[in-house]
Order: sequence, then structure tokens, then C-alpha cells
Amino acid sequence: MIIQIREKIKGSASKVIIWGMVLVLVLSFLTPMLLNIFTGKALWIARINGTKVGIGQLRFQKFSLENQIKQIRFQYTDQPYIADLLLQMQGLTGNLDAKALDDTIRNTLLDQSFNKLGVHLNEDHIIKAFPFDESNIAYIATQLARQGIRLEDFEKNIIDGLQRELLYNLVSLAAYVPAFEVKQQFVNEYLPKQFTVLSLSLKEILQQIKQNPADQKALELFYEQHKNSYWVPEKRSASTWTFTAGEYDLNISDQAIEKYYERNKSQYILAPVKVQVRRLLINQSPQARQTIENVLQEAKANPEQFEQLVQKYSQDEQSIKQGGLLPFISRGEGKDVAFERAALLLQQDGQISDIIETKDGFEILQRVARKPKKYKQLSLVKDEISQILAQDRFASQFKVDVAKLKNDPQNLMAFVENKKAKKGVINKASDGSKLSSALFNIKKENGFTGVTPDGEREGVLIQLNTITKRSLPPFAQIKEQVASDYYTQKASKKLAELLNQAKKIAVDSSIQEAQKIVGGSLEQTGPITKDAKKTEELKKQGLPIYKMLQIENIGGLLEQLDDSAGYLIRLDEVASFDQGLYSEKKPDLIGQLEQVQKDLIFKGFVASLYRNATIETNKEILTK
Repeated sequence: MIIQIREKIKGSASKVIIWGMVLVLVLSFLTPMLLNIFTGKALWIARINGTKVGIGQLRFQKFSLENQIKQIRFQYTDQPYIADLLLQMQGLTGNLDAKALDDTIRNTLLDQSFNKLGVHLNEDHIIKAFPFDESNIAYIATQLARQGIRLEDFEKNIIDGLQRELLYNLVSLAAYVPAFEVKQQFVNEYLPKQFTVLSLSLKEILQQIKQNPADQKALELFYEQHKNSYWVPEKRSASTWTFTAGEYDLNISDQAIEKYYERNKSQYILAPVKVQVRRLLINQSPQARQTIENVLQEAKANPEQFEQLVQKYSQDEQSIKQGGLLPFISRGEGKDVAFERAALLLQQDGQISDIIETKDGFEILQRVARKPKKYKQLSLVKDEISQILAQDRFASQFKVDVAKLKNDPQNLMAFVENKKAKKGVINKASDGSKLSSALFNIKKENGFTGVTPDGEREGVLIQLNTITKRSLPPFAQIKEQVASDYYTQKASKKLAELLNQAKKIAVDSSIQEAQKIVGGSLEQTGPITKDAKKTEELKKQGLPIYKMLQIENIGGLLEQLDDSAGYLIRLDEVASFDQGLYSEKKPDLIGQLEQVQKDLIFKGFVASLYRNATIETNKEILTK
């Protein structure tokens, strides 16, 4: 299974650090969930080597994890078992709050380590990595603003990811894969293997055990020994009222709108800066560098004659007829990065660039004209800004109103009616959600609190009605459930014993002899590889295909237990070594194994950062 995942997910873990974050944010534009994640900067959640980490970073990390889970589930909709394994491999099946905190601390340690190196990212590298051009930055900035995120913060996260990628590459330079390991991996992945599988069914064993019913004392003893698994968690019921900004009658003044527009004007670009240049190109050749240097001296001495110099020296057949004149360009239009950067850095018309080296050869540019950046008129974005400001004001005003109501609870119903809140009812156990956490923090019945569960787009007022305390049902009430658990545990234990017995017999004799003694069914798989059609069928049966393919020696045995069966698997035959196929697959195998080595080295590096760090968490904030 891991082999299949490795083929589906290309690229290094270091790229996932960057592009996973970028894709999460881009996709988030379509679902308005992330609001004010960079707020609360005064609230710190950890102090790492003396540096405080704000709660906004933790919120951002948790949001990223939640969207990462959604994207994995979406990508593998038809293969949920791969999604489950991927999520498990990435630690995304447990407590997301704890995972987000750990990732935030980890990223901070990595950023601190990078800064100590005194290394700086090349500007061209940043430009290449940034996945958006100036023509759509206005749209992106607007969407970010709606979510409460500044464009500068968004860009900083991308740059931080690039720095961590560079740190990853530096640390993992020591990765080395010996030749014998590459060959063994080739055998495991590509040479057909045949197996004999002994299957033992838990269901059949359970039926046999139930033929001897347990007495009352045995079931009561089992109940006493496993009481903790029968506790019913506390449940709470509450009335809820949901408020939205639209019913809050928030008056946003024209002055506030104009102020926001001026402060965030870069979010409302109608057209980016554009420049037009003349181009003089010398194709790559042994004499090209000397030629272009001589031409540059002439151009600097007589910039007004640049068009004539183009017609005399340039080897760009397409532009030479126009004296090297090109159409207007802006950032990110697909030109060579060095070309684009040199053109946009020219400060005035007629200015000559230094020599730049591009994929086409050596070039000199002259700026001809510049079109300044154009902004959308305030009247076109006024409603949009009003909504942004109203949303921000609503979130803060709702919290103020809830605090006032706690001091004057008699006005609760009048407040609800005035704001036309939508009434609802909840009845639930604690599930870790924001709404649930707020409900279970209410101290007594009829008490209430407010929460913004949907990224602060709406406010929910919660009034606790009843508390059903955590309880342990008496044995008589759940006798059937206890009996079912009792038989299942005995069957599982018996299955493990039979599987262990079968393995001992197979080692001393044969797997066929083991089947005669312990029972079960035998099956020959026929030749299988990671891509064989038969492999998919065996996976659906629950067989551990990846582990099977890792068995190296003929006669090697593998045990596997799951919730419904036990398997004893023997490797019977391996196809002859195929040198031609090995030569074809060798580069990919080396890349895969090197990546594993790099990841292990980097994990060790991160572990050393933790060991040597001073980390203090703000429990008062984290437990709220």
C-alpha cells in the first residue's frame, strides 16, 4: 500500500511543506472559514528559546491541518484506505489541537535554526516559488482580507516555507543509499512473488466459542474488569441562538471605508505595473560574452542609438525588425525570471540594463515606456469593504454584548428578539468542537456563554438547559453487550493462539501441515507484484500486501492479525532477476530510497532541536 502511495504522491517532503500550505490557502478562498487567524497577537501560546509565539500562528496551523485532511479525503474519495493510511502516516488522525501546537513549535525551531545559519534566499528563487503573478494578486489580496489575513502575512508564510525547504536540503545532504539496498528494493517492488496464505476467521472461532455459553459469574467478572469501557459520557442539552452581522445594524461610515481603502489599496489593483523594453540578444557561443560586453559599452555611451545597435547586433529574429521593441510586460507573465526582473527594475525611460543571462543567451534591455499601476475606484469596492468592516465589527461587538448579558441575564430574551437570532437546540456529549467546548465550560444550568464557531462569521449564544452526568450502567442493563464483548475477546485471544501455533508448525514442518492441525483455509496467490490486478483483490480481502512484498527469503513467514481474521503467509517463489528492468527502474528507486534517508536525517535533526530548546507553553491560553 505504501508503494502505491509513494507512486501517487510525487516530490519530496520539503515541497509538501511549501505547496501544501499554499494549496490549502488557495482552496480556502472558496470556503469562507478562516477569519482573523492572525489576530490575538498579544496572546502567546508558547515561548521558544525566549521568543514568544502568538495564538494566531496556532490558529493558522490548525486551519491548515483541517484543510489538509479535507484535501486528502477529496483526492482519494474512491480509495479511502489510502486516505486513512496517509492521514495516519502524517499524524492527522488524533488530536488536531495537539498536532497544531507541535507543528507550530517545530516550525518556530526550524525558523530559528535557519536564521542562525546567516543564509539568505535569492530573490529570483522567491519569485519563481511564489505561485501568483501580479495580475491576480489583487483578487488574492481581496479574498485574504475577507478572511482577516494580510497579504504580507500570506507571503511571509510562503517565504518561511522556502527557508525550511532550504534548511531541509542542507541538513539532508548526508543521505546515502548503498547499491545492495537498491537491488533489494527492486526485488520487493518489481519481481513477481508467489505466496501461500493460511486464513483463520474470527467469525468462525466466535461461533465455536458461543456454543459453550458463559455463566453469570464469568460475565459479571468481565464487567467488573472492564468497567471503564462501559461508562456513558456526560451529555448536555442547551438552547442556542445564532446571530449574523446582517441583523446587527452596524453602521459603517464613509470615512471608515475610505480609510480602509487607502490603507489596503494594494488589494484593489485593476492593472499591474507594465513596462515596454527593447531587447538586444546575443545567442550562446564561445565569443558571446565578449561580444555582449562590447555592445554594452556602446549602449551605455550612446543610449539614444540603442535601436540602431539592436539592428546591428541582435540575433533575435522576431524583434529585430521592430528595433528590438517588445509588447508591454508585467510581473509573472511567463518570461524568463532574470529578463522580467531586469525590465521591471529599470527606473526611467531610455535606461540601459546590465548584461543578463537568460535561457536564450545574453541580453541587454532598454526601457521605452512604463504604465503605472491602476487601482479600482473606491465606488466599485465600497460595498465589499463595508462588508469586511461590518464583519470585523460584528465579531468584536458580539463578544461585548455577551459580556454585558452575563452581568444582566434578565435582558437575554429581549436581546435575542431584537437581533432576530435563529433559535436551535443541541444535545450532545463533548466532541472537541468549539461549540461543544463552550457548552461544557458553562458551570451550571441556565448559565450561558457566547461563541463564534464558524471562524467568527456568526455568533452563537448558548444557554445550558440540562446536564446528564457521566454514568455507569448496571450490569443487568447492558448484559447482552457485556456478553458480546466477552465472547469477542475470547475469540480474539483464541485466534492469536492458533496463529502462533500455526507459525511454529510451519517453521518445523509446512504451512499445509499447520492448516491440518489448526484449521482455516489455504490459498495460493499466484505471481503478484505491486501493480498486478490480483494485488487489488488481495488488498480487499485484508491481506497486508506491502508487508508481503517485503519478505526477502523463500520460506519466510509473516503473521497478520486484524479485527476479522488472522493470516499466516509464506513466500514460495521469487521470479528471476531482470537486469533490463532493474536498469530502467534504478533511478526512480534511488530517488525513493534517498528521500526516505533524507526524511530520517531531517527527523533526527528536528529531534535535536527539541532536545536543546527551552520550550514553555502558556497553559492558561491553551486550555481555554
